[in-house]
Amino acid sequence: MALYAILLNLLCTLLFPHDMTDYQGFADYFYSRKAWIFGFLGALFVIDVGDTLIKGLPYFEALGPVYYFRTVSLLVLSIVAMFVRNRRFPAALVVFALVCESCVYSDGAPDNGMRSRGSIRPHGSPIRPNETIGSRSRLQACA
Repeated sequence: MALYAILLNLLCTLLFPHDMTDYQGFADYFYSRKAWIFGFLGALFVIDVGDTLIKGLPYFEALGPVYYFRTVSLLVLSIVAMFVRNRRFPAALVVFALVCESCVYSDGAPDNGMRSRGSIRPHGSPIRPNETIGSRSRLQACA
């Protein structure tokens, strides 16, 4: 989805600017732009849900409750981070996000280097590159 890529690019541009001469350092820059950064991050989670739904309801449902919890909680925490002045909150948010991401992508099934959001079967095991599912190829099954 193009909107997802555009938002991700804008977020990266905000996080890694070309010029920070007007700031005392990265921390000063980050906290002066944190409302924009966390606003784009929250929008990214909303667009992610839309992108996931475009892949089909069975795909969305296959991601399970961990995905739903991760998306809703990180969206809410991103909105909260826009307004919280405590400098420890973004660090805690990063740790929480990393834990959530590791839970979303680990379900006890062997990884075998084939794990990605587009290659997860509803029951969790990865699809091999040339494997077919019923009469559908891998690309048809994951689209």
